[in-house]
Amino acid sequence: MTDASTTAGIIRNWQEKAEIETDVFNVFICYWISFNCYYSKVTKENVDSKAFLELYKMQKVTEIYAKLLNNDEFKAALMELKRHVPIKDMRMGYTDKEKDLKDFELRSVIEVLYQARCNLFHGDKSGDSARDKIIIQACIPVLKSMISEFNNLNPPEM
Repeated sequence: MTDASTTAGIIRNWQEKAEIETDVFNVFICYWISFNCYYSKVTKENVDSKAFLELYKMQKVTEIYAKLLNNDEFKAALMELKRHVPIKDMRMGYTDKEKDLKDFELRSVIEVLYQARCNLFHGDKSGDSARDKIIIQACIPVLKSMISEFNNLNPPEM
């Protein structure tokens, strides 16, 4: 395992854990934890919605994301994810709300990933549901690429 004495090291530890997991839901959770650690540190916000708003404003983050959009593998992963959206908010009382990839802007992508995360953590996701598994599988390569590039090219400070 990577040295966890820095935030970047903690993020890499969760990425390494994701690489050895076999269950897709656990893989997604490990990558999400690494992403959560990243965005909370670089934005210095502990409320997700506020952290995302700050993240969208960060020039280095938007530059890294623009670079990712030029990567054929990442674009293919986004196209695969787009095939499985919109994603409904599965919390009780919110099922009329959906997140979609109208475009591949950072905000749109994070909203879809976050909706998948919220449904998994708070909603009605099931390891037995083929659709839930497909959505999570489609999210993983996008999330993995984003956190890898963000952490490598713009590591958070301690």
